[in-house]
Amino acid sequence: MPLRARHRYTAKRNLTKVDDQVAANMRRFRIAAGVTQEDLAAAVGVSFQQIQKYEKGHNRISIGRLVSVCEVLGVSLAEMVAAPEAPRLAAMRRSRYRTVRA
Repeated sequence: MPLRARHRYTAKRNLTKVDDQVAANMRRFRIAAGVTQEDLAAAVGVSFQQIQKYEKGHNRISIGRLVSVCEVLGVSLAEMVAAPEAPRLAAMRRSRYRTVRA
C-alpha cells in the first residue's frame, strides 16, 4: 500500500489593511521603545521568531497577545491599530492648535 502524501492545509490568507498596519506599528513602536525582539518575546511569552513573523505580517497576532505587546511597549491598543501617518497628523493638529491659542 503506497504512503499517502502529507497535505498541509494552505488556506489563502486574507490580510486586511489593519493587519499590515498592526505589523508595521509593532515594529515601529518596538524600535522607538528601544526593545529588542528577544526582550519583547520574553515579556510576551513567545519566541523571537514569532515576533519577527508578527512584524513582517506572516502571522496574525491574537487580540490577547496584542494587548500584552501594547502593555510592554507602553502604547495604547488604539495607537497600535492606527494608520502609520495618524500619529503625525495628530501631532500636526495639536501644534496648529497651540499656535492659534498662543
